[in-house]
Amino acid sequence: LFRSPNDPSFDQAHAYACVRLALDVWEGYLGRAVPWHFGRRMLEIGLLGQTYDNGEVGWGWLELGWDLSPDRPPHAFARNLDVIAHEVGHLIVYGIVGEPNPDRLNAEYAGFHESFADLAALLVAAHLDPVVDQVMQRARGNLYGANELNRLGELSSTTQIRIAANATKMSEFAYGWIDEHDLSEPLTGAVFDLLLDIYQANLVQRGLIPRALADFADQRGHLRAFAPSIQAEYDRCYPRAPGEFRRAFADARDRLGGWLAHILTRLRHRRVTYLSVREALLEADRIQRSGFSPQIDASFAWREIGA
Repeated sequence: LFRSPNDPSFDQAHAYACVRLALDVWEGYLGRAVPWHFGRRMLEIGLLGQTYDNGEVGWGWLELGWDLSPDRPPHAFARNLDVIAHEVGHLIVYGIVGEPNPDRLNAEYAGFHESFADLAALLVAAHLDPVVDQVMQRARGNLYGANELNRLGELSSTTQIRIAANATKMSEFAYGWIDEHDLSEPLTGAVFDLLLDIYQANLVQRGLIPRALADFADQRGHLRAFAPSIQAEYDRCYPRAPGEFRRAFADARDRLGGWLAHILTRLRHRRVTYLSVREALLEADRIQRSGFSPQIDASFAWREIGA
């Protein structure tokens, strides 16, 4: 037992628990264990303290330092589920899709790596009941605004590493790119929009919100000017059946998790592009007969993926 989080062994246990949780979630979606790409049975988790301002994975290791930004208190990445689950996401891509082959390596492989890692972390957090309960209660079922699920790698109550609910399009990289984390944003945004599409379809199907609200939020949800009117409608609908809103989200979460697991298997040892991700999503939708192919096409088109 730990007397307090200040016990040095607390961070060790917490880092291990976050890795194990991330693997449990994704092995559930994959239906099998995640193979380590480095061939050994064990992953070494190293806590590097305040000498290292980063968190990353490599050949058999996960190393976690601290956020040492001068404008906020120091923060141990060993205590940050988002950061750890993101790094496990990289290991999952290496283990399932495979390591980069020079013949198939391209910019979008790097962007896909970061995007999947962010989405992997998002879905891991979405399996924690206190997180989902807090988000639902604060947002009154409206997931279009900033919240603990779409703020990736939270470092404080107002700062995070990236936001899944972004408005980034591929045209912003028409003249090239510098950072694969930035390049990942259109893909992450496209897939996050699909999560909202599935969630809202569930709400409509269950009679929890009117079709007109779902359509309006889908068309105007990215625009701040319409946020108050959208929120007002959710404020009216949510109190009638908060438990059903939560179940509608859980169903959407697991459908998307299954689709992403299918993508990993479909892209194994293949050239990875954002268009190949779209095709794998469409294939998963066809296999399940889910009927979301129009939303998949529209989401990727809005992001200008393939333009």
